[in-house]
Amino acid sequence: MNNVFIVTPSYLIKKKRDFTGGLKQLTKLGFNVINPEFPEVLPSPQEKANQIHGAFEDPRVDIVLALRGGYSAMKSLPYIDFELIKRHPKILAGFSDLSALLNPIFERTGLATLHSPMVINLDTPTPFTVKSLVNAVQGYTPSRAIRRKTCLKGPASRSIILVLPQEF
Repeated sequence: MNNVFIVTPSYLIKKKRDFTGGLKQLTKLGFNVINPEFPEVLPSPQEKANQIHGAFEDPRVDIVLALRGGYSAMKSLPYIDFELIKRHPKILAGFSDLSALLNPIFERTGLATLHSPMVINLDTPTPFTVKSLVNAVQGYTPSRAIRRKTCLKGPASRSIILVLPQEF
């Protein structure tokens, strides 16, 4: 699970060196970025959806990773083809503004989506950020018991998956 396709569902990275730093970190972690070109123009909502569709349809892609958060991801929702995404399951990862896509894609397709670091967060990452990405993508099995607290008693209708960094 190493091939990453970077999408721009929210905003752009302003400095090319920040983008390049993120790519270098992804490569260092063993990921292969399929589309390493620096995006200079913010796509329209329709173009954002098309970019997401293309990433999901590409058989080489394992992970669809957001460039960064910011704003405007929700504007692409009317153009998202959830059935196309469901037919071509991949991991979609990001956070912040990406929640506007992560949540409906999970809800409508049943695919797991990940709240994880994005390209912008990998330019000069802390060890915690790096572990967060790796744990989110590769999964994490804690080596010791995790304390749990019941907030509301009753039957559950959904599962919640918590990915913790290894030093937790």
